[in-house]
Amino acid sequence: MTERIPCKTEGCSATILPTTAAKTGGTCMPCHQEQERQKRQAYIEQHRRTVNLYEGLTDPVDILKVMHAPRKYDPLIQYVPYPLSREQVYVSLTAEEAGRMLKYALELLARAMRAKPTISYCR
Repeated sequence: MTERIPCKTEGCSATILPTTAAKTGGTCMPCHQEQERQKRQAYIEQHRRTVNLYEGLTDPVDILKVMHAPRKYDPLIQYVPYPLSREQVYVSLTAEEAGRMLKYALELLARAMRAKPTISYCR
């Protein structure tokens, strides 16, 4: 049977196989994973940038377009939220702006319908 060695992390009482020690530098896998998580978090905090997608926008329709646009999650980007909720922006729309928003929504819907093939069911 292979002799186990103690984890090098202070306060950890786990024992590990020599092969694990060789891979992790002498720490048990939970301690090694925690160290890697802390390194990643430190990197994210050091390199994170703040992005304001609403900077320079005054038109409520443009603001709503940005609010509804899908965003991919990126831990290195922190988005500045708009000071008003979507509901508050919608309530503030004039009749003309509401018409523009409706036209935009219909364009998106038409584009989505063209992009997706229709499904036919056979019976």
